[in-house]
Amino acid sequence: MAQATQNDSSEELSAVKADLKQLKTDMAALVSALKESGAQRASAVEDSALDAVHEAISTLNRRFEGIKTKAGAQAKDALDEAEQTVVRHPLATVAAAFGIGFVLAKLFDVGSRR
Repeated sequence: MAQATQNDSSEELSAVKADLKQLKTDMAALVSALKESGAQRASAVEDSALDAVHEAISTLNRRFEGIKTKAGAQAKDALDEAEQTVVRHPLATVAAAFGIGFVLAKLFDVGSRR
């Protein structure tokens, strides 16, 4: 009877060892799955962030192109208006240019003041 009890205990001990070994294997698999899941989530977040950055860059490029086009149109309009003023009033334009040049020459003429 003592032999049977010892065999039962031995079998139970072996079963517990086998269960612990299986538990260890299962835990390793679970940890691995959690790592993989975390990596996939991190990758998804990274992809989402990159998509947001690319969208922001695209939006900024579109705005920049719009501003550039508008600024170019305004510069062309200003140049056209200046040309029309010169054509309509050539003597006044020459006189204004001479006057502005004279004033600037006096402002920057520091050599003769000494």
